[in-house]
Amino acid sequence: MNSFQIKNMSDSFTGKLFLILILFLILINIFSKCALASDLPFKPLELEEELVKQKVNEVPAGIKMIFIKGGCYEMGDNFGDGESDEKPVHIACVDNFYLGESEVTQAQWESIMGSNPSRNKGANMPVESVSWKDVQEFLKRLNEKTEEKYRLPTEAEWEYGAREEGKKVKYGTGKNEISQRNARYNSFDWTVPVKSYSPNALGFYDMAGNVWELCADWYGEDYYKNSPKDNPIGPPSGKNRVLRGGSWSNKEWSIRVSNRYSYTSAGRLYTAGFRIAQ
Repeated sequence: MNSFQIKNMSDSFTGKLFLILILFLILINIFSKCALASDLPFKPLELEEELVKQKVNEVPAGIKMIFIKGGCYEMGDNFGDGESDEKPVHIACVDNFYLGESEVTQAQWESIMGSNPSRNKGANMPVESVSWKDVQEFLKRLNEKTEEKYRLPTEAEWEYGAREEGKKVKYGTGKNEISQRNARYNSFDWTVPVKSYSPNALGFYDMAGNVWELCADWYGEDYYKNSPKDNPIGPPSGKNRVLRGGSWSNKEWSIRVSNRYSYTSAGRLYTAGFRIAQ
C-alpha cells in the first residue's frame, strides 16, 4: 500500500470520526433540552392530568383529600325505590374537585377548634353533634391556617363521589347490596372509628352509614325538577341544609346513595357529621 492510499484512508477515517462527534453533540443537546422541559411547569395535558390524578393532598389537621375527575352522571333515584325528592333522575355534571377520604374525626376537629362536642367520644370516631354553622366556623379556621379554600361538598359532588364517579350503584360502597360487614347502620351501638370498613373504588370510606354527612346546599324538595345541569349548588335559600349517606341508626333504605335528608343550619344531631371538599 503506497503513501497516497494511506493518506486517503486516514482522511476518510478522520471525516467519519468528525461526523460521529457532530452527531454525538447534537444528541447531547436534544437530551439536555428534554431534561429542562421536564422541569417546566407546563407539561403536556395528558401528563399533567395524570399527575393530578395521582396527587393525594394532606391537610395539616391530618385530613387526606382525594382527587376526583369531573364528569356527568344520572343523579337521583335510578332504582325506583326512593322518595319523591329523589326524582326525577336527571343529568348532573361536576368539575374536578377534591374530597376527604373519610369523615372528619374528633381528633381532627379538636386540632382546629380546641374542643370536642361529640357524644360518643373517641379520637378516631367521626365528629358529630356539630351544626352546619359550626362546620362553617371549622372551615374558616382551617382555611386561615392553611391559606386554602376548603368547604363542604355540594350535594351533586357528594353523590358523584359516593357513586364512584357517577356509576349506577345503590350504596356508597360501590355495591347494589349491603350488609353490616361493610357499613355501620341499623345499630344501637353508636358510631365506629372511621375507616373501619373497606373503601369504595375511589378510596372513600363510610359513604354509607356511620354518620349523616352535611352538604353545602340548601334543601329543596322539588329542586331536581329545575336543577341546572352544570355544577348544581342547590336552591338560593331555604330552611334546612342537605345531609347524605345515612347513619349508624338507620335502616339500609336510608343509607342509599340517592337518599336525601335535611336539617336546620343551627341544629346539632348526634347522628350527623361531615367530610370536607376543595
